[in-house]
Amino acid sequence: MILGTSSINNHLLHCSLWLMLRAERVVHQTRCETPKCQSGTIDLANMQIFINALDGGIHRLDVVPETTVAQIKKSLGADEHILSYGSAILEDSLSLSSLDITDGASLAINARLLGGKVHGSLARAGKVRAQTPKVEKQEKKKKKKGRAARRIQYTRRFVNVATGPGKKRGPNSNAA
Repeated sequence: MILGTSSINNHLLHCSLWLMLRAERVVHQTRCETPKCQSGTIDLANMQIFINALDGGIHRLDVVPETTVAQIKKSLGADEHILSYGSAILEDSLSLSSLDITDGASLAINARLLGGKVHGSLARAGKVRAQTPKVEKQEKKKKKKGRAARRIQYTRRFVNVATGPGKKRGPNSNAA
């Protein structure tokens, strides 16, 4: 018999029938006759879940399937944080059994992020077009064609070439 330890795993080793019941996966309560036991009974339906914390640490919790997400948050001191399983955010009022969380599952705890709707209302979304004032089209200069267009093309490519160090830039480059 191991004495002086307070973890629940060592405490369960003290109890009779624990190893046999655990091997058979029988789930019920058994009488604990160890002097350290306060309640006198041990619920063998306990399961272990792991919590991935914000600091990168992993916490192990012994819970029953009827434990709610809010109770887990309260035991971790993380009432204002978000608890998720896989990619789903867990509702505080739901129990682990209703969420199909099984023994050995890993839950992640995350801080709430600032954000959301900044200003305005969603009813006005997409209404920018009606608010923009109408601007008259300006008359543009006629594009040169034929011989005049070829002349402009020749001067742009061969006469006004400024060769400098580095890579050749395209005709629409605004780099100086």
